[in-house]
Amino acid sequence: MSVTLLSPVEILKQLTVEQRSGCLQAFSNGVYWHLYLLQGQLQLATCSVQSTDSIDFHLRRLGLREKVEFKRLAAFEAFFVNRDKSHLVDLEFFEQMIERLVLTGLLSFAELKVLWKGLTEEAIESFLWLTEGEQRWIEAGQSELLKLPDFFSKFSLDQDTDIISALVNKMLAWQTLSPVIRSPYQRPYFFAQSEIDEVGNPGLMQISKALKGLSFRQLSLVLKQDEFIIAKFLYSHIQEGRIYLRNPQAAYQNLPLVPTITSIPSEIAVPPKPLTISPLKIACIDDSPTILNEMNRLLDSERYSVTKIDDPVKASSLLFRLRPDLILMDVTMPEINGYQLCSLLRSSVALRETPIVMVTGRKGLIDKVKGRLAGANEYLTKPFKKAELLSLVNKYAVANSDIG
Repeated sequence: MSVTLLSPVEILKQLTVEQRSGCLQAFSNGVYWHLYLLQGQLQLATCSVQSTDSIDFHLRRLGLREKVEFKRLAAFEAFFVNRDKSHLVDLEFFEQMIERLVLTGLLSFAELKVLWKGLTEEAIESFLWLTEGEQRWIEAGQSELLKLPDFFSKFSLDQDTDIISALVNKMLAWQTLSPVIRSPYQRPYFFAQSEIDEVGNPGLMQISKALKGLSFRQLSLVLKQDEFIIAKFLYSHIQEGRIYLRNPQAAYQNLPLVPTITSIPSEIAVPPKPLTISPLKIACIDDSPTILNEMNRLLDSERYSVTKIDDPVKASSLLFRLRPDLILMDVTMPEINGYQLCSLLRSSVALRETPIVMVTGRKGLIDKVKGRLAGANEYLTKPFKKAELLSLVNKYAVANSDIG
């Protein structure tokens, strides 16, 4: 039977107290949620807007993205997108996904369990935002469409952590930003760089480079910072009109917004933490200390952390440890020239995608072609102005810190 959805939190509390086993279905604005419980304990939750992008997001957040070839996950799109929303087929497809990932060895059991938890929390989070809709409870064994398979016992969520309370606290934190910010899926952007420059805030200036249509949630990956902390940091600038908010991308537009409330209990609300953004790491390789010092002077800013390397032979080992966002490299160096070093770095997995700019006094077309063939992204010709250098640094370093 379908009824008006009252309080998602109260519904889950009641099911937990009664130790119910089955599936809670909810529907609102074209979006479906399925929450599976076993003896009152949450086992799995899914939301119809989730896709392989959701898996990709959580793999990146967990630092597991490099372990999985994303094209091999494409087969799981049917689990999210093509399922018959009128039937409870989620378990079957989720079981297939689990088995495929385990059998192919893409992820370990422990890694897969963390991925499971992330996807489940994501679905429950938006479910808690509901203020209206319809619900239906199906008891385990009541329908052939609902079967709780044995793999639940292997992948059940850790019950030591109260997921619902943690997500309620998270929602309350977002409500402190309402009505200015209503969703982690909203996308902040700005019209004019001059508005950002006038503020003179290094953290804001760095974030502004990443405002390319990404949501708060996506920005959390780029900036390696919690999405709420980013939203809290940008709150006043959004309120004052320096930064504007776009609606969520099409896939997330039908999700409910974080509900507004008139007040937040101080003992529950999550206090904002200061936003700390790591400076962009720039590696400068040149056998001339004078040039290195000049590079360091031109890049003297809180936004950059410059590492000077005057021995090209030792450069590769230093770079492997540093993992810079950008490499500035002289062409003419003893023992190993810039072209050779660039080719060497491009042959390594760790630095294959790191942007490399060749810095040289040579202006010939052949030299530029040789740089491209060696794997360089750009050619900076000496003498150059500070504006030219900063333009390249911002172009490549910020892009390298972005989502791939």
